[in-house]
Amino acid sequence: MNSILIIIFYTALAFLVFGKLPFTFFLQDEWVIFGSALYWDKTKLTIIEQLFTHHQQITHMIPFARFAALYEFKIFGLNFTPYGLVSIGLHVVNAVLVFWLANTLLKKKWISFLAGLFFLINFISSQAVVWVATTIGTVGSTTFALSSLIFYAKYVLGPKQKRVDLMVSLILFFISLGFHERTLFLFIFFPIFWLVYQKNSIGNIRRVAMPLLFMVITYISLRVFLIVFSQPALSESTALTGPSLSVFGIRLFSNSYKVFTQSFMVESFIIRVAEILVGLGYPQFVKNNTPDPFIVQSVGVDIISFLGFVLIIGICILLVHYFRNTKEFFLKKSIYLSLAFILLSSLPLMAISGKAGYFSLVDGRYQYITSIGSSILLSLFFYWLYRALKKLHLSALAILSAIAFIGVHGFFIRTYLNSQVQIGVVRKSILDKVSTTYPLLSRQAVFYIESDTAYYGLSDKILPFQTGLGQVLLVWYDFKGQRLPACMFQGQFLYQIVSEGYRECDGRGFGYFRNLSNLEKAVVEHNISSESIFAFRYNSATNELIDISDSVRAHF
Repeated sequence: MNSILIIIFYTALAFLVFGKLPFTFFLQDEWVIFGSALYWDKTKLTIIEQLFTHHQQITHMIPFARFAALYEFKIFGLNFTPYGLVSIGLHVVNAVLVFWLANTLLKKKWISFLAGLFFLINFISSQAVVWVATTIGTVGSTTFALSSLIFYAKYVLGPKQKRVDLMVSLILFFISLGFHERTLFLFIFFPIFWLVYQKNSIGNIRRVAMPLLFMVITYISLRVFLIVFSQPALSESTALTGPSLSVFGIRLFSNSYKVFTQSFMVESFIIRVAEILVGLGYPQFVKNNTPDPFIVQSVGVDIISFLGFVLIIGICILLVHYFRNTKEFFLKKSIYLSLAFILLSSLPLMAISGKAGYFSLVDGRYQYITSIGSSILLSLFFYWLYRALKKLHLSALAILSAIAFIGVHGFFIRTYLNSQVQIGVVRKSILDKVSTTYPLLSRQAVFYIESDTAYYGLSDKILPFQTGLGQVLLVWYDFKGQRLPACMFQGQFLYQIVSEGYRECDGRGFGYFRNLSNLEKAVVEHNISSESIFAFRYNSATNELIDISDSVRAHF
């Protein structure tokens, strides 16, 4: 199977499935990234300060992701299309790297081709691709991690075990950490990789252990240095307390089976089975024939995830037994390796701070690197299914099953993107309406925008934005030429989805409100002229933004 043809096929299929992505719009954290980029630029920070300043979290060291995001914004601005194209392109690169890694491990191109295909068209992990705010960090980190694993596999499995392959592998691994700490588990995975394939030369593991130990010491030293000597500008949304040791112990067990099961089963399926479970087993949590969604998506999902873990491990045991009998030892070892990879990939999630760390449903972006292992396991499963059905002259059924599996995931991705295209049109039309109606901001600019609908499970009536509309307007107007001072972007001002407030600094004022009473207080406190108020009302039925500035100004 020609590698060039595989690349062409992967690329064509990726654009068939993800082709609507460039026609969507920014979702959420992109705006805080843009705000940070504007803050760094306006404060004239050096490139070193931009890369290593802890503007968001003191425990987050991702200099390469920051560098890439900063220059992506400088080049593309607020034109979403190139962001979408870059995201698709990086994802295709990673799918090709999965194919090369699998081919190095499995020694069978067709199975490796399937592994890359399952990775490419995977609805479970697609959030990392379609949410471009996570692409540079998550997808970029995975690119270097995959490259590192390929060189490491060449070192471990190569006849001469060239030390240069090991060094290149560790350098690439170190770079991946600079994009996202999600790959930290590879510190443990690399020695396990060696033990799986070189169990007869365990004494030589020091060849790997010593360079890894040096990397661990270097990395920890860098983190400690930056924590001690940096001056973080923490916002209230990022000043979070880490979990206790007892919580770490619980997460070590629970996160592993949650991540494992949910790397194979889509979220909607797990929730549906959990609803049935709660309805049958816990009727006290059922009202009007509807199970309590909180119980379903916590206890119910945890139980289904654990049962799914047991089921999938059982299937893996059967596959190991089968490949042992057929003497396909490389395939058997690849199962061990994939299982270790998936389970270890859950370790970095133990350190998530705040309420977000107590999850039952795993965010798709966290499953992106995990899907490397699950894709290889799925390819081995369908290979076994093909061989088993071939004896019954039903091999075509296995092929059709694999196609159907990929087709379902592709359908889910396209359906999601279609919905994002529609909401993207609405969001952009809102911003265009505001900025074309009032292209120039006064010295004290205050936006009052009321809505008739609550979105995203909130009780507050907001516009259909998944981030604070106040910060979105800050970035939008600054990019449109209304240069605002750096202090407006400090501390993630107006970033939270329900944020309201007013700030004056460096001779300018900017505010955003949804509640008239809060606006009234700000007007009195800061002596804001009524002519500085720009007011709109959003009609969710027609997706229309109506200018009500005259009536609101008259109120004051």
